Amino acid sequence: MNGPCKSIDEALEKCPPNCNIFLAEGVYTLTKAITKPGLIFERLDNSKEVFIIGNKGPCVNVVLAPDEAVVFKKITVMHSGLMMCTLFKENAANEPKYRNKADKRAISEFEIHPKVDCIFFIH
Repeated sequence: MNGPCKSIDEALEKCPPNCNIFLAEGVYTLTKAITKPGLIFERLDNSKEVFIIGNKGPCVNVVLAPDEAVVFKKITVMHSGLMMCTLFKENAANEPKYRNKADKRAISEFEIHPKVDCIFFIH
């Protein structure tokens, strides 16, 4: 609350690539895509909780080159899933068999696009 920026979106506008963004305790939303490489998002105080939440589209949208990255340290990212039924179009066969473990074949059964509800959407 006392820092130079009042939101993550504002911090993304002002910061250069390859810098740290320290987040005070609280709940944040991110409406703009992360397009600057090398950013590190971390808690200002390790004893305080920091959350990034979303309820429509991705909570965090990352648009970087394949060899670029951003890092989130000890930050909880969560999605309400409220819009899931309206944005998630199933492309699976009539009776898909979902797997008990993560499997890229399970993902291929669904249409994935930048507006789909998700935690991270990475281009």
